[in-house]
Amino acid sequence: TGAFPEQHQSVVVDNTTSFNREMFRCFLILLATLSACEDTSALEATCPPSIQQVFLGDQSQVTDFAAELADLQNKYTTLEAKFNAASKVVAFYVRISADTTTLAAKGNLIYDVIVTNIGDGYDSSTGQFTAPVSGTYVFLVNCMAADSLFQELVIFLDGQRVAGCVSHRPATKEWDLGTSFLTVHLNAGQKVWTKNWSSGATQIRGADWQTFSGFLISADE
Repeated sequence: TGAFPEQHQSVVVDNTTSFNREMFRCFLILLATLSACEDTSALEATCPPSIQQVFLGDQSQVTDFAAELADLQNKYTTLEAKFNAASKVVAFYVRISADTTTLAAKGNLIYDVIVTNIGDGYDSSTGQFTAPVSGTYVFLVNCMAADSLFQELVIFLDGQRVAGCVSHRPATKEWDLGTSFLTVHLNAGQKVWTKNWSSGATQIRGADWQTFSGFLISADE
């Protein structure tokens, strides 16, 4: 009374299952076609006409969908680049261990005590900081001359003088701490270091009074 015979039910189930398999297979082909931004020849060559109509009935919608996918991919790539740039951390703080030491004329300062070196930009064998990533950096240098002496320190960026630090302690006077603070843009691989600017050997105070530090404010995208 209206019920299908058992053999007809089996045919309906088999046909439905077959149709679903065809739909799923063609959907995968469509996704692959759209992601490659190619034409739909693969879909037309492998899917029955009835299923092609499901996917290709309105070609303009397919084209619009592909354009939206490409736009979303571009936005995702841009956001990913911004996130990676913002998550980069570079910072270092170094000083000289000896309480008093002598700098060679025009010699580079070698800060042998590394307190912080996130990003491994500072090299204690050369006294130089090398930018691991391109971006805007801040540097701070402290200097202090020994008794009755004068210290002139220069900060170099790839061989160019960009700042200086001066300390002078006359006899019987208080200690004089010189400080230099600068903000510069560095490309990855550029170097910053400090150098004794005196034409003769200079005795200086070390320890906490002779320091070199810097950090990345913002990495380039």
